[in-house]
Amino acid sequence: MTTQRIQGIDHVGVVVQDLAASVDWYAEKLGFRVLHPFAFPGAVAAFVGREGLRLELLQVEGAAPPAPERFDRRTNLRLGGINHLAIGVANMAAMIADLEAKGVEIVSPPVEVPGSGGELYAFIRDGEGMLIELYQRAG
Repeated sequence: MTTQRIQGIDHVGVVVQDLAASVDWYAEKLGFRVLHPFAFPGAVAAFVGREGLRLELLQVEGAAPPAPERFDRRTNLRLGGINHLAIGVANMAAMIADLEAKGVEIVSPPVEVPGSGGELYAFIRDGEGMLIELYQRAG
């Protein structure tokens, strides 16, 4: 009998309108680095990452931008599919201060997750307006 083990999420794919601008945003604002640029017919792409988190940014010919409802966290919750990307942080206050200094839009300031024992979340936007949750676990 073969035992199959899931080792976690390998990466998240994000369709972007401007690959170069998105790569620059993730590098400048969140400290990601390019791991592997590549292309296939009709698309250019790059894996970017930091500390085990990898994103596959894809600029695809003819790809539509996100629906306007995706840019508001309240209406985003009413759409099916993956809702947002959450990035774990060790120190929410320091992360928010750093991102504000870099001009990143803070969509919602840190809030404690009800019943979590002190876990915090906040939302920011990437360079194309996609919602990203920052999440600090308790302890």
